[in-house]
Amino acid sequence: MNHDDLWFPDHLASMCGWIDATGADVLIARGAVIESSASKGSRHMILGMGRDGFYDPVTTVGFGSAQMIRRASLPRLGPWRPASQCVCESSQDWLFRAWRKGAVIATMPHLTVLMLHSGKREGSYARDTAREQEELMDAMDAPDALRVRILGNAEEPAPLKRSRYLKRRLLAMLGIHPRARSFRRQYRRGAFIAMLRRTRGLPPMPEREPDANALLARYRRDGERPEAG
Repeated sequence: MNHDDLWFPDHLASMCGWIDATGADVLIARGAVIESSASKGSRHMILGMGRDGFYDPVTTVGFGSAQMIRRASLPRLGPWRPASQCVCESSQDWLFRAWRKGAVIATMPHLTVLMLHSGKREGSYARDTAREQEELMDAMDAPDALRVRILGNAEEPAPLKRSRYLKRRLLAMLGIHPRARSFRRQYRRGAFIAMLRRTRGLPPMPEREPDANALLARYRRDGERPEAG
């Protein structure tokens, strides 16, 4: 679960029941991307729709907070790749690779996840506040009333023209992730996460992971600094 996001009280029970009922390796819940009050009237976006109840590599978007993976399937499907190695989001990169490996990925028609994207909120990680999450958590005392409120101001992604859908489906069958392809037109590899960090108020990621020698040098420098006072 992404730490910015929220689950409805019945999320885990619903997901466990649905993944068992479908026998799926992976399950994606319906999620609502909650727009901030500063977004000037933008509508919430509903994600997690499939095609006949299952993942569609062209149209399905299911972020990490909306995913459940069967433990027995993990060794075969493998882990997420680091964001710096992905063109699109790590979660969507993983779903596509899992689909290519033959995973059964079902979608659950029940809204149980609220996603508050920090990448759409300037300085979100630089401020010590969670006002939006707190207000939504209070509203979950009446979960269906909150669902009605959210869905009444929400929209789904616009459907693709049949010709465009078929072209992207062919690309997917050939191993080309349609979402990564569209991201590649806007961002080079790793650039998307760099943009998110700037928006969130975070420093850039290091160019490479520090090895043992780099850590040793850092701690030696820190240990040689005179104490204040």
